[in-house]
Amino acid sequence: MAHKNDFERYLEYKGDEIDNAAYALAVALLRTHPDQKNEDVLPWDMSVIAPIVEAAQEKLKQLGRQTCWPYSEEALECHRTGSCKNKRCYFDDDKGGSDTE
Repeated sequence: MAHKNDFERYLEYKGDEIDNAAYALAVALLRTHPDQKNEDVLPWDMSVIAPIVEAAQEKLKQLGRQTCWPYSEEALECHRTGSCKNKRCYFDDDKGGSDTE
């Protein structure tokens, strides 16, 4: 999937994965008929999707799980900023660089 030197591609992939999963959850919770199309149930709206992602991330954190929601901060990849706390970051060689542990 991602190569260690391809953070931008991973950033885009992971963002899409997270947003699409949150949207799918919202649609699943709101759907009232099996024939309804996703857009009929809920038009794509980041003001709905983002809070779902944030709530899920916070709940997972409360349960002792480390999440990965990559970002860039002042042209630095999140794992290079010092604010990334994920001990299993694939891109950070100092943290083991393994997402399979």
